[in-house]
Amino acid sequence: DHYLDFKVEKLKNELEKQLEESQEAWKSTIESYKEQAAKMKDLSEEAYELYPKKAMVLFEDVSEQAKVQAKKARKYISLIAEQVTIEEGSIFLLQRRTLQS
Repeated sequence: DHYLDFKVEKLKNELEKQLEESQEAWKSTIESYKEQAAKMKDLSEEAYELYPKKAMVLFEDVSEQAKVQAKKARKYISLIAEQVTIEEGSIFLLQRRTLQS
């Protein structure tokens, strides 16, 4: 009877030890998940802060380039319009002289 109580107590102690180890493993796993979640949160926050700033810089750069190209195009179109006007004026004058002659 005493031997049986000893075996039961020993088995109980082993089960309690395994239970503690299992609980510690779960705590460790949960801590690890919490740490990983915190890292992911930090990365997400950094991405939400960083990428819009990069996008704005890129947008401003592209916008500035578009303004420069538009300015060049305006000058080019003005030159073409001026040249067409001069040519049309010359043709008009030639036609007028021809008609007057």
